[in-house]
Amino acid sequence: MRFRKNKTGKQQNRLDKQYIRKQLWKDPSIIDDIFPDQEWESHQGDADQFIPSTKMAHYIQDEISTESKQKEKKKNNNIYIKRFSYYAAAAVLLLVSLGMWLWIKPASDNNSPTLVEQQEKTDLKKDTSWVSVTNNQNSIQTHTLPDRSTVKLFAQSTIRYPQYFTDHSREIYLDGKAYFSVHKDGSRPFSVYAGATKTTALGTSFTIDSRSSSKYISVQLHTGKIVVASVTAIPTFKNVFLKNAGESLSFDAKMHLVAHHSGTVKKEPTTSKSPIQNKPNGLLELNNIPLSEVFTALSTTYNTPIKIGKQDISKIQYTGSINPQHEQLQDVLTVICLINNLRYVQESDGSYTIYRQNEYSNDQL
Repeated sequence: MRFRKNKTGKQQNRLDKQYIRKQLWKDPSIIDDIFPDQEWESHQGDADQFIPSTKMAHYIQDEISTESKQKEKKKNNNIYIKRFSYYAAAAVLLLVSLGMWLWIKPASDNNSPTLVEQQEKTDLKKDTSWVSVTNNQNSIQTHTLPDRSTVKLFAQSTIRYPQYFTDHSREIYLDGKAYFSVHKDGSRPFSVYAGATKTTALGTSFTIDSRSSSKYISVQLHTGKIVVASVTAIPTFKNVFLKNAGESLSFDAKMHLVAHHSGTVKKEPTTSKSPIQNKPNGLLELNNIPLSEVFTALSTTYNTPIKIGKQDISKIQYTGSINPQHEQLQDVLTVICLINNLRYVQESDGSYTIYRQNEYSNDQL
């Protein structure tokens, strides 16, 4: 069988010859497989005429196709390797640049705080966690706030406040009754939220009672000055400014102002009116009278003996309002003693004895 030339012409024929020579040079034994001796002996033709067998023609075409595919695959692999090398070099360059920037930047300012110090300061300022304190005991507990203000927390009462006060405010939330002694700080108002009221002071002492057992929510000033405001969407009363010792406010369940006791007494020489007045609503008004008389009035009202220690306290005067129907004697004595640097001791027979802070009772002696 004669091997016919394809339509590519002489150029393709020359390529086939070159490939045949190359394969014969690598492995001469393939001649016996693809071109048997019988075909050589039966072949009649010129020596220059290239007439391979059909088997050889197929073999040549397969080898040419295989080699072309290998070259194409090798070319694609080279392109992939070049692209990968390019991206890898860019990533390494970026990491090296970032590392050098981080290494050089801190050295440019030795006085600047470290990253750890900056993070600690940031966390301190952003710390918004709250502290909640509840007094489940029958006695009064004392707590110190972050600004060194103190709170006397009555039984079954709770306060909540931020772990760190801000640079512009000090805010506390009260549920129950508490006596506040505020550390003076003109740049940060001290505000207590109780019910729907907000009591604000700079440096003073006052008592707020918002217990559910009380008929009214009350705010009483002891020292300094405070402002009481409504925090409802539609205010139920205008801001009230308290500046006199003993001045107090009372609010009903709907946060309407029902009583405002001034705490001051107009001197009327011609009248013999007692400074202790029992109001129709049950309130006991104490208007600038000696503490000895205050304790006598409380002893009569609560039907409990109240004695005074050896030291004279008659020169101390007190102004305030007391609601015996909703306030226990122990709570009333606590507030009076806190204001006047006194303390009380409950005796075994149920009576009370009043002492100055530096005066010892018989049990202590």
